[in-house]
Amino acid sequence: MKLGKAHRDSNKSIRVATHEPVVKLICSVFDIQCVIEDGMGRSSTPLFHKLNVPVIHSFEQRLEWSHCDSCPQKGVEHHVTIGSVTESYLQTQNINWNRTLVFVDGYSNTTRLEAVKLVQELQPIAIVEHDAETYSEEEIQQRKHDNYVMWQYVALDPETLLYLR
Repeated sequence: MKLGKAHRDSNKSIRVATHEPVVKLICSVFDIQCVIEDGMGRSSTPLFHKLNVPVIHSFEQRLEWSHCDSCPQKGVEHHVTIGSVTESYLQTQNINWNRTLVFVDGYSNTTRLEAVKLVQELQPIAIVEHDAETYSEEEIQQRKHDNYVMWQYVALDPETLLYLR
């Protein structure tokens, strides 16, 4: 399995999607059937489609980020909501949390923490939190949960936090 690569944008500068190897591995190992995505991304959203995750629930606070050029892909049910992920929305969905990956790449550290805390109580099999390089030790401690083992994945910059149940 190819786990990661560098991408070139139209200006020929390099950007590295450091979370892709982690996401690909989790989707493969745990046979992920649903992704809850808090914060759509240029790399993450198309990756979930490419991996043929059957159901994707994307939440995006900024309208300009709520579009995905590769979406929709045949066989993928993709729901996009402008706003934050909420417990009431998730409870109305028929989600098998043992086969669900939550990908958190929200607008700010505060909204990412809120999303992580919300979904930890629902106990998905895995949570990947992207852009964690600015977190203090205190902010890392706030994210710990008794039901999860947490790893910090560092590959260049930015950093990714991985939570496994």
